[in-house]
Amino acid sequence: MAEIFEEYRVSAEADPHGNGDYETHYNLGLAYHEMDLFEEALEEFQIAIGLISPDDGTPRYLQCCNLLGHCFMQKGVPQLAVKWFIQGLRRPEYVSMTSGKP
Repeated sequence: MAEIFEEYRVSAEADPHGNGDYETHYNLGLAYHEMDLFEEALEEFQIAIGLISPDDGTPRYLQCCNLLGHCFMQKGVPQLAVKWFIQGLRRPEYVSMTSGKP
């Protein structure tokens, strides 16, 4: 696991502007999250969510919102956690599923 983490870390650091691809930042955030490094995970998930759109037709936006919420809960900031959970639930695809509209 350390080898995989190092690969993601190096990949993310190779982009000095922090604009790397979504997968790199998301996976690095997951690695930090698994190691209980929530501040670092938050940073990576925030970069990742900035690289995608809520209506891109994939579950990526919802996944990022969910993990941001979990990280903020772990940091003791439930207000921000709720904000991210709600943001994920406002995703167009999810809203249409819960409202019964196509």
